[in-house]
Amino acid sequence: MRLAHACGIDSAIMSAFPRRSLLFRKLAENFELCVYSLGHIRAELTRLRNRTLQRIWGTLLS
Repeated sequence: MRLAHACGIDSAIMSAFPRRSLLFRKLAENFELCVYSLGHIRAELTRLRNRTLQRIWGTLLS
């Protein structure tokens, strides 16, 4: 619930949506792991995008 309060989500809203409350609780419990994993996903997407761009530039310049 700390994450919900940090995000400005009122406890009345959280009690009205118990399934979402569970989601926010799990996100709060695993926040560091989520951030770490998203960093890896971002790096992989950047790597793939750069490889694709390099291939396109290589095709255009050859």
